[in-house]
Amino acid sequence: MAQAYPIKDLCQVLGVARSSYYAWRTRPQSSRAVANAVLREKITRLFIANRQVYGSPRLCACLRQAGIACSRNRVARHMRALQLKARQKRAFRPKTTDARHDQPPGPAPLGQSGLGR
Repeated sequence: MAQAYPIKDLCQVLGVARSSYYAWRTRPQSSRAVANAVLREKITRLFIANRQVYGSPRLCACLRQAGIACSRNRVARHMRALQLKARQKRAFRPKTTDARHDQPPGPAPLGQSGLGR
């Protein structure tokens, strides 16, 4: 945007002093922003190392074991910002029988006739 319009005009439209804009531009990152960047890097590494199946509760537990103080909600917020979503398990589906055959059913177990008593 600064390439299309002079900084002077942009600051005037936004009601910001030019000196404030240049002070903001040269200001170093806050300690919280630096800590968040480090945390995001560690979250990403742990997420990939754990086959992308760990959600925020498990990642938070791993980070706490490593000595990094964080809450589950903070980890969840950073995961959302990084677009990291844990892969869901497939729904359980029993694979014990195959009913797609043309054989007649076997006898009832233990002599049960299937009729209610």
